[in-house]
Amino acid sequence: STSTKNMTRNLWKHLDSYAFELDIIEKQYSSILKGESSVDADREPFSPEEIHRLFTLDDEIARIALVYIYTGMRANELLNVPMEQIHIDESYIIAGSKTAAGKNRYIPVHPVIRDIVAGYLERGYVSKMGYPALNARWKRYMKDCGFDKVIHECRHTFETEMDKAGADRKCIDLIIGHKAQDVGNRVYNHRTYEDLQNAILLFPDYSLLVTH
Repeated sequence: STSTKNMTRNLWKHLDSYAFELDIIEKQYSSILKGESSVDADREPFSPEEIHRLFTLDDEIARIALVYIYTGMRANELLNVPMEQIHIDESYIIAGSKTAAGKNRYIPVHPVIRDIVAGYLERGYVSKMGYPALNARWKRYMKDCGFDKVIHECRHTFETEMDKAGADRKCIDLIIGHKAQDVGNRVYNHRTYEDLQNAILLFPDYSLLVTH
């Protein structure tokens, strides 16, 4: 993946720097290595028809995919969420990782995935699978379903659908844990949890039959 390649590049830079200090090498060739831009732009979000089909499939991967799609959560954010941070009566999850903007954020639970999320509380865990096992099973399942989709495309789907529905940009950023790009939105533009709840309801209910 792009992130793994960039982390490997950074590792070599540290090793080169250390070796240079010890006079093991004379040139730090890692300094000419370039980072790789994200290839996420080459991926396609789930289509409304594909999301609808996920609702018709009785499988753990399909249900996890729907939660990812309707929350915009990162893979491990969902897998590692503590049960005490799922507040199903108030329809929100407190979760998040990776960045300051993403940690401990309020994520509204869309009505179409409420039963799935409630099921996590009933059994006491999201999944018995860790990320490596989930990713391996995901790839097999998506291939069997005819979907050319990686897990991260669920996050792209969330952002795409919310944007298409006209959701407030600040609300989208708060839900998925992105830092607002402009100072005005980041510092002065505040949103309440009610705003986030109203925004999430703009995401279409694709459990219903999709027609053109």
